[in-house]
Amino acid sequence: MGVIKIGIIGTGRIATEFMKECDEANNARVVAVYNPHIESVRYFVEKNEFSDELLQTDDLTELFGAVDAVYIAAPHEYHFTYSKQALEAGKHVLCESPLALKGEEALELFEMARDGQLICMEAIPTAYCPGFAGVLRLVEEGAIGKPYDVEATFTKVGNASGREMWGQYAGSFYELGSYVLLPVAKIFGIESEQSYVWSVDSVTGCDSYSKVTITYEGVSATVKTGLGVKSEGELIVAGDSGYIKVPSPWWQTNKIEVHHENPDKVEVYESEFAGSGLRYEMREFANRCDSMEKKKSGVAPVTVTDGEAWSELMSSASLTAQESIWMAYQMEVFAASRADKTVADDDNYAEIAEAQGINMRPLRYWGHRGCCYRYPENTIMAFEAAANVPGITGIEFDVQYTKDRQLVVIHDEKVDRTTNGTGFVRDYTLDELQSLEITPSGRDEVYEVPVDKLDDIHRDAPSLASIQPGDRLHIPTLREMFDVIAPYCKRDGLLLNIELKNSIYRYEGMEQMVMDMVKEYGIEDNIVYSSFNHKSVGLVMEVNPDASTGTLDDDELNCIEGMKKYNAGGLHPGCAGMAVNPSTVKWIIENDIPVRMWTGIEPLFGQSRRMPDVDLRRYALMGTTDIITNAPERYLNS
Repeated sequence: MGVIKIGIIGTGRIATEFMKECDEANNARVVAVYNPHIESVRYFVEKNEFSDELLQTDDLTELFGAVDAVYIAAPHEYHFTYSKQALEAGKHVLCESPLALKGEEALELFEMARDGQLICMEAIPTAYCPGFAGVLRLVEEGAIGKPYDVEATFTKVGNASGREMWGQYAGSFYELGSYVLLPVAKIFGIESEQSYVWSVDSVTGCDSYSKVTITYEGVSATVKTGLGVKSEGELIVAGDSGYIKVPSPWWQTNKIEVHHENPDKVEVYESEFAGSGLRYEMREFANRCDSMEKKKSGVAPVTVTDGEAWSELMSSASLTAQESIWMAYQMEVFAASRADKTVADDDNYAEIAEAQGINMRPLRYWGHRGCCYRYPENTIMAFEAAANVPGITGIEFDVQYTKDRQLVVIHDEKVDRTTNGTGFVRDYTLDELQSLEITPSGRDEVYEVPVDKLDDIHRDAPSLASIQPGDRLHIPTLREMFDVIAPYCKRDGLLLNIELKNSIYRYEGMEQMVMDMVKEYGIEDNIVYSSFNHKSVGLVMEVNPDASTGTLDDDELNCIEGMKKYNAGGLHPGCAGMAVNPSTVKWIIENDIPVRMWTGIEPLFGQSRRMPDVDLRRYALMGTTDIITNAPERYLNS
């Protein structure tokens, strides 16, 4: 077969990693990308600067016609369907875990693969990495005697309230369970007797943390997964003459310890775990596909008859078909344990809140960098358009200063993404910075006022009444922004969230400079100060203990830590990092703490990605009071 041509189904984070790791597999090449929304495919290629030669399609038939195999990186509930469609089309399948959510579905896929003389593999990097193979070899060779117990834990917190916590197939066990089940299947096999499930519920109704005990004849295993509870991510295999410990993160196996009764007797083995590990499963998959094709064509000495060669190939893979089927049955057991649970979606979050005793608070909406879905971000045009959205609460924007200590409004520490310049903001004087021209996000071409949008601009931004087609924009100073927006603050009570961009480069004295200008314009009561550098928020509180402040972070738990340390008044987490345990959410609400959540899920002006079909109101279930969005008009006008 030579180099196997792979098509990716899905355009999320793991698909991006797969593309990058594919360069490390000499016998595989990605030639096509599919998503049912073509805008998502185009943005995936554009954002990651992948080759334009990739086939970009929303047509599965077109995808199948261009590839030898597919890598499926879609949401869990689509794994079985896409795998089945690919096998029906005669394509080899490498599917992200879990391969299927029911044992019978996994069995059906492998039977289809056998009958079609195709390879079907579940993608778990750990299963194919040399370090994990070393663990299994040590067990097999008797390094700890007879193994009696396996404990495997995989938890991660702080980025769990995105896709992972919403929907019927969300939660920690669906997300991470395949990883922790892997060593159990490899060491104890698939003839388990009973599985006992205990879980902590999240505010969305799925599991925040799960602990599953699996019994066999004479031995047992315990596996733990968490998205809202953190535990030590280690693998322990206990035997009658010692135990194997793989330190956290065990799933990226690069160190193995063999312990004995004598605490001074510890053997340590080290092994490289390269990149994200996807290259291991990729090489294994490509090799299996190549071997199968050679056998089918008669190039190899063994031909495919009655599924014998298929069985030989699949059993020699690090994760066998039988083990994947067993893991799918464990997913089914887990689902049965939660049959009485109701999971939140865009239609029932209010009912879920009532059932859990969560008093959802009314939501308010802010423009993130203005109306930056419709207009270039952090420009007077975007700010005034946001100020004129009926019902809006406020505008969020970012402040840095120049080489000559002039306050300017720009998000990135470098000018590359939003202007036709390059380099750091701090290395430009104000005159030099304002000679640059605004570009749509990530684009090379300079933004020019379009003829067909002129009436909209004049309506949305009255201060730009003199602007004409072809005119270009520049980075505004904080003073220019206040000149236009402060009157809205005084007339309409518009609030302004000033993000102090102090987290990567420390702008000494910027807090005082900003606060002085706020006072000059007489809008102190309209300002909320925030920063990823929580010490910067603390400096604001030292100058003015009555100032309205919020700690910024991707992870709400880090926001809480910073708020307590620096006596801030609110939390500014990202939507994917919201706290998911009811106790935390109730504490936030009971203490009347504002939670101004920023989304980042909507496209910025100039980006090709599609507008997601998400009802942001569901985040009130997590204690949110304010939503900072690229498209406030979308929610306030609906």
